[in-house]
Amino acid sequence: ILRSSLTIPKDCPEDGAFAEFAMVKDGHLAKIPDGMSFEDTASLGVGVTTVGQSLYLAMKLPLPTEPAKTPFPILIYGGSTATGTLAIQYAKL
Repeated sequence: ILRSSLTIPKDCPEDGAFAEFAMVKDGHLAKIPDGMSFEDTASLGVGVTTVGQSLYLAMKLPLPTEPAKTPFPILIYGGSTATGTLAIQYAKL
């Protein structure tokens, strides 16, 4: 599942996730790559969201779909952490 919700909308009870099974809208899923476990994949959500918000929303870096025309330096403090390694990978895009 690629999307999270900060609240449970009262007018859309089908958007809840406090159950054994959850319905997911089209476009909010991704296939787990071969060789990657469910647990490893499940742990990516928070890290990827944190990196995306930090690099592209807060720091206003160019999106990978529209790369910068010239390279520029970036310091990723804490690059040896789980989120830091994701940030390095995203910064290389």
